[in-house]
Amino acid sequence: MPNVMIYDIGNAARYLGVSRRTVYRWIDSGEINALIVGGIVYVEQEVLDQFVDRHPDDYEDREEEE
Repeated sequence: MPNVMIYDIGNAARYLGVSRRTVYRWIDSGEINALIVGGIVYVEQEVLDQFVDRHPDDYEDREEEE
């Protein structure tokens, strides 16, 4: 079974460089799929990476920063 990296909302927001509120809006709108476990919302890194891939103009300098 492959390792799956997951982020809580705060870490997902930092990963994407946006606010927690923005991540929640994207989840509510269906732009990002999330998991809820024990009342805590998590997002898989693969989902975040796919989101970035779908919005290349917003994240064009991202690879240089990492």
